[in-house]
Amino acid sequence: MRDWSEDAYAAGWQDGLEVTIWGMILKWESGDEGVHALDAAMFKYLSETAKGWWIWDETAGHPAFIPLKTWKKMYSDLLKALKEAQNDTTV
Repeated sequence: MRDWSEDAYAAGWQDGLEVTIWGMILKWESGDEGVHALDAAMFKYLSETAKGWWIWDETAGHPAFIPLKTWKKMYSDLLKALKEAQNDTTV
């Protein structure tokens, strides 16, 4: 993920990288042709094989590996919070 971040953003770990890449996987799975299919397929394969995902651990100041089930819950909760925040600003 760091290498991908370096290539895409010239940053060791772009803020929100784990969310960006996961979103790319989901878009690819839904048939979005604007996604880099090879990258999405590779990240999906690696996450399923490792049964986990890398996230940025703010407390430790470096990436941390978490179980895939935990990541999927975190991602779902994040999307829910973002949607609620958007609804709050449109009222």
